[in-house]
Amino acid sequence: MVKVNKVLARDHFSFLDIDWDIISKVMEEGYDDEVKAPVLVVATKQLKSFTGMHCIRGGFRNLMYKRPPRGADPEFVDAVMSEGGLKFYHEVKLSGRWLTHLRTDSVGSLDYWGLRELYPSWVLSDLKYATAVCIIHLLAHEMQHAVQTDGYRVGDRKAPYKLTMCKDWWREKHRLPTNYFHTNKEADAEIGAQEMGPILFERYAELAGWQKGE
Repeated sequence: MVKVNKVLARDHFSFLDIDWDIISKVMEEGYDDEVKAPVLVVATKQLKSFTGMHCIRGGFRNLMYKRPPRGADPEFVDAVMSEGGLKFYHEVKLSGRWLTHLRTDSVGSLDYWGLRELYPSWVLSDLKYATAVCIIHLLAHEMQHAVQTDGYRVGDRKAPYKLTMCKDWWREKHRLPTNYFHTNKEADAEIGAQEMGPILFERYAELAGWQKGE
């Protein structure tokens, strides 16, 4: 089972009406079959040029990462330290600037990403619901990058990305919101988010006790 660490630095963004513990649980359930390496999600004020980013980190015993990230929970650390500490983990960063922007304009972000047709009407005009949709969509995009690279080892530059949603971006360009996604791996990640996002949101709403049209 994939282990998704509780979101680090979430207290910096407590103004958002989002339950980060439920977010972690939903991601674990949604990607259990496709992602085996642990996942660290970090909400950081340091990421300013992108809304989110995925990268691969080595185990804690290599030269760069001799100790676990501050705040990582014990279950996550145990998962990374398996196999003699040589196992890698996925790091997903969420932009603090973007999270702050969601406080006032998460509904506008639905239009920016072209998400209105993917979700029921009752979530589209409410700031609380739209915020959850945006965060889940971004995480689904980054988690698709984790799917692409889950068979890697750190330093393995020859293994191809595993593209499961889109192998030729130009065949699916009608589904992509901006020119930014015009690479195969980014198109694969975005279409993966379009496919998984509504499923993950429905599960989040269920666990959060939201009623449709509440």
